[in-house]
Amino acid sequence: MSYKRKVFILNKPFEGSYTDVEGNVAHEIIDYFKADNNKVYIYNNPWGHCPDDIEVDESKNYKVEYMFLAKKATMNKKGESPKWSEFELTHLIKIKKCLHHESTHDDKDELKAAQSVVKKVIDEQGIKYAGKTIYEIYGEEDASLYVTFEAKKVYVAKSPIRVKTPGYRFQRNKGYVFSDESPKAFAALEQYTDLKYWKDITNGMTCVDIKNYKPNQSKTFLDLILKVDSEECYTNMLYMVLNWKNTMNLFDKEFTKNKKIDSASFNVHRELKIPKGEKIKGGRTDVCAYNDSQRIVIENKVFSGLNGIDEANKTTQLTIYYTWAKQPGQLEPLCFISCPDFRKAEIELEIEAEMKDKYELVEYSKISRFIYYLNKKNHFKGFPFEGYVQDIINAFDKFGYQSKSKLFEQFFLESIQKAKP
Repeated sequence: MSYKRKVFILNKPFEGSYTDVEGNVAHEIIDYFKADNNKVYIYNNPWGHCPDDIEVDESKNYKVEYMFLAKKATMNKKGESPKWSEFELTHLIKIKKCLHHESTHDDKDELKAAQSVVKKVIDEQGIKYAGKTIYEIYGEEDASLYVTFEAKKVYVAKSPIRVKTPGYRFQRNKGYVFSDESPKAFAALEQYTDLKYWKDITNGMTCVDIKNYKPNQSKTFLDLILKVDSEECYTNMLYMVLNWKNTMNLFDKEFTKNKKIDSASFNVHRELKIPKGEKIKGGRTDVCAYNDSQRIVIENKVFSGLNGIDEANKTTQLTIYYTWAKQPGQLEPLCFISCPDFRKAEIELEIEAEMKDKYELVEYSKISRFIYYLNKKNHFKGFPFEGYVQDIINAFDKFGYQSKSKLFEQFFLESIQKAKP
């Protein structure tokens, strides 16, 4: 069969609501390992499905040869014309074959039937990680199809590749760019199938080494109550720490750049309601502080993005909080965004232009070290939660990974270890 239609698959790994839920390990982590049989398998977000009109060979209407992994996507507003997206390409995956065309279902019996087909494929292909099949690792409650493609080659970008796709908006965690439906976007991506832009890492990829895996022994009370990913918990911990003695002043001195800091003590508040005003919508700060001379704002993010978005004025909640914090006759406010290390670059892209020089981003690894060194100096002697300080240090450190792939690699290894054969 001869055809003229082709398609590129786009995936934004480790994004989407599934990974926001406690205990959920991103299925696309398998893209980064070789299976025990020394082959690389690929997961197509979000559910492991590949549309049945797409095939690797000529047996279907559309041919897919490559998948791009991408991050840092921006786009024009929905409804604006012409539409476009811009994002960074991190990996190029040459697909060898599609393993199935099953679909997920809301109906449990239909889902189980589809999963049974995929389980058979997994068994026939011998797809295991450290001796465990994917369906054993993810368990009976998993609603995905586990795996989608076998890869022939995996490449990583030699240097950052920023691509713009005219006529196509990449707004979810996966997308399909068809040669006939979005020819300009397809052409923009096609130029980056030239291997001069990429380094072949296929041979260097490794199998899961569970024998040398050292589990994270730094379990905290958040693990106990299943709140490891809870943004509210990290906000509360940050508030409690900063509200102790002069910790807020010390935090300001540690993380403020090129701004004057008032030496007087601050009143620290959590979830302070910001009233509506002539120029602001109102809202609630995560953590804030103030005295007679200066105000402080700390916006905390784990997996969520900025909210309070005003598209007409191109502002977010950051403008609202800064407007509240900037008072006539007072020092310039101190504004921070605290976040996991792997989210820093992503959040920087979301910050509106006028706020980019107003907010300092403070990664969780830095917060962990900050509290650690204070604790070494007995700063928290008498703190009502003194017995939990090490837990707080470990909790922030848990999200000190530089990339989401490293974070979910840890989660994946933990899941393999726990999986029942």
